[in-house]
Amino acid sequence: MADAAGWIRDAGGIDAVGVTARVWLAMFGVTAWAGLAVPSPEACYLAARATPDAGTFSPVTAVTLAVLGALRPARPFPAGLTELQAVGPELGHAAQPPLAVEPGRARAAARQAALRRCGRWLADWQLQASQDGQGRPGWPLTLVALHALGYPPGHPAQAAGLARLDGADGAPEGCGLFLPPVAHTALAIEALRAAGVPAGHPALLAAGQWLVRQQVAAAAAGPRPRGGPRPRGWSFCPDGCPRPADTACVLIALAGVNLPTPTGGGAADSARWLAATQSRDGSWASSAAVTGYCVRALASQQVRLAPVTRAIRRGVIWLLAAQLPLGAWPGSRGGADLLATTAALAALHSAGVLPGKPSMTGAVGWLLAQQNSDGGWHLGDVDGPGPPGGSDPVGTAHALAALLTVGGEPTGGVDAAADWLVRAQLPDGSWAASGSAAGRAARWRQASVGPPVAGALLPLGALGRYAATAPYGRQLESARKATLQNAFSIPPES
Repeated sequence: MADAAGWIRDAGGIDAVGVTARVWLAMFGVTAWAGLAVPSPEACYLAARATPDAGTFSPVTAVTLAVLGALRPARPFPAGLTELQAVGPELGHAAQPPLAVEPGRARAAARQAALRRCGRWLADWQLQASQDGQGRPGWPLTLVALHALGYPPGHPAQAAGLARLDGADGAPEGCGLFLPPVAHTALAIEALRAAGVPAGHPALLAAGQWLVRQQVAAAAAGPRPRGGPRPRGWSFCPDGCPRPADTACVLIALAGVNLPTPTGGGAADSARWLAATQSRDGSWASSAAVTGYCVRALASQQVRLAPVTRAIRRGVIWLLAAQLPLGAWPGSRGGADLLATTAALAALHSAGVLPGKPSMTGAVGWLLAQQNSDGGWHLGDVDGPGPPGGSDPVGTAHALAALLTVGGEPTGGVDAAADWLVRAQLPDGSWAASGSAAGRAARWRQASVGPPVAGALLPLGALGRYAATAPYGRQLESARKATLQNAFSIPPES
């Protein structure tokens, strides 16, 4: 427990937790509801297009948080959590009573109507999730929100949700609290394709067909544009509702597999829905990283419909405008960010921006300037012009893959990065993250980017791309080539 508490403090403490965790803490009276950035119930139905949180919150998450943020249920916890605080005064905030400020009559009527519609939508989602046979996990917060709205435990939606959590409804694997390895499978496909495994390999075909079966559909949480597509995509999260960022990652993976048209036809529907979730300013979630993934995903599809083409063009324009003067793209904190920069680079390249354009050369120059003396990179926001910290496998893999994707003249930085990843590989074939306090904090920040398995699959894919890319592949020593072939289980003649 002491080690776990130390890890939490190193990662920023209780004040640095995400929105979902803060909602739980507020309901237990540990932190205050004030200042909690959640959507309003009205916004879930008044927005004709995706809200700015579209890449962060799925509809289920957004509606659930909107209900809880409006009603503010509280069950005070008998103990404090001050030992999980990083710095500063004691956190013993008392939970605020629901609707502490009495709204006007018109606003109160609108709020109650919105809450009723939110409740009906969440109840329908719970029932659909239990009846459609798809591998959706249950999300306890949705059940708490329905309870706060007055839905009794015996209501069909509540009973179905509780049964899924208990695993007592005979549901197939993938329900209850089990989260299907959708993200793991998508990353594995990308890694194997980067290593040179053919797109028609039986293992990749089986993985692609499995991913297609994990596709889920949902009713729109609010009014959508006339004729707009129904939400249809993938989710890496416990609520099991399609999310744009997750859908983009899966579409990128499926683009590298030669699936039969009847099996892979659902990807076109997801591409159309992904294009429809674009914000009015041309971004997804006002995030360079999420926008980069979405633009790259749409550009990778053989869907040439006007909405998709228009979404790609608007996304590229937004990315070009969001680039910082030093060549990088901003992360969640506003500073230059490695993940955002590599995602934007890959997206612009997929959309047809030439490597010699100033936006591309500036980003490549920034990446090379951030390379550490040992050949690796550090994942995370960068506050200054120099190397931001100790090298880690995920950051190095992102940078190496981006440099190889953009192409251009060979650089010693690319060779040094591949050499660092080879040296950092553990005997069992995986890669370990840094054990320092900064490394633990970086891994905590990565939780919003991808699953822990990224620490193994991303370096694998980057090295595979390096081995398959001329002239870099020819520079590998024969022993290292054999090591890569063994790691990827690829026969030498492949």
